[in-house]
Amino acid sequence: MNDFQKAFARAAKTSPILCTFDLYRQLELEEYEHLHLPAATAEKVLEVGLCDWQQSVRGVVKWSDEKSCEATIVIYEPPHSNSTDLIFCAPHGWFKVDEILGPDSLGASYRIKVDRWNRPTLPFVRSEAP
Repeated sequence: MNDFQKAFARAAKTSPILCTFDLYRQLELEEYEHLHLPAATAEKVLEVGLCDWQQSVRGVVKWSDEKSCEATIVIYEPPHSNSTDLIFCAPHGWFKVDEILGPDSLGASYRIKVDRWNRPTLPFVRSEAP
């Protein structure tokens, strides 16, 4: 990270207009083998997926339009991994990642294209943010 990127990341940590986003990775089916769950819970987990927390970052949601479920999340720290599948933000709820668009031209922010989570059952979280 250069000084310019570090300045934006520092400012994002204290800005009152930004939200905290928790990034999650959805587990692969092979990773489910070691889980011991009741049958009813196991069916729901297979339906919606199980996820692990990766990191918490600060950012903002930019909606495509007011009626749309599509948005772009702009974060001010690079994601640790490109395998982010789900994002949670307390005021906005759950999002499913469509595409990680990458950094802006200055490298100060990173864009992630998302859709609002539209299933009636929320995702199951195996490891939560600390």
